[in-house]
Amino acid sequence: VNSQPNTCAVVVETHMEPMIPSDEDVSLEEEEQACTILRETSAYGGATSGGADADRSLLVASLATVFTQLAKLGACREGKMTPFHCVRAPAIDIHTYLQRIAKYFQCSTQCLIFGVVYIDRIAKLHPDFKVCELNVHRLLATSIMVAAKFWDDMYYYNSHYAKVAGLKTAEMCALERRFLQMVHWKLQVIPAEYRLYRSHILTASGCH
Repeated sequence: VNSQPNTCAVVVETHMEPMIPSDEDVSLEEEEQACTILRETSAYGGATSGGADADRSLLVASLATVFTQLAKLGACREGKMTPFHCVRAPAIDIHTYLQRIAKYFQCSTQCLIFGVVYIDRIAKLHPDFKVCELNVHRLLATSIMVAAKFWDDMYYYNSHYAKVAGLKTAEMCALERRFLQMVHWKLQVIPAEYRLYRSHILTASGCH
């Protein structure tokens, strides 16, 4: 384990534009205070007690619903092939795969939302890139791993994430590099943006 300080109907498909405060509306001090408060909660503004596990499970189910719909839509559209594409769709369904990631990545709940934000940024930056059944599993695993390494104080080596995701370590490293390039290394997510994406995910899945 490494320790390092952190220096819709369908969410992605609709390319929702978060209505977040501009730099002129929020001072640096206010933003730092907001981040500090949210870091002290177990669900980035969600439950902080025994309800945290239920909140996390609901979020995983909501993400699975959204990305299952998105992958089905993407299957009907032509898109650019990338290293994230498999030859055939994995046998494991998206919900079970996300449950596995949420359990064994041992990342904060925030990272699950961060991963969605990153994938949406990639979709906006690369209009020819479509999330589909052939790439959704690798995208989710990579995005959440990147989020954990960016946001969480404690994270694992890529070999651990690769094992959980069902990939080889070298492949996981290559996907991480490609993902960072595609997202233009823009990993910061401000609190207001996080809350908006979380709300959209729960609403799109019918859980909110």
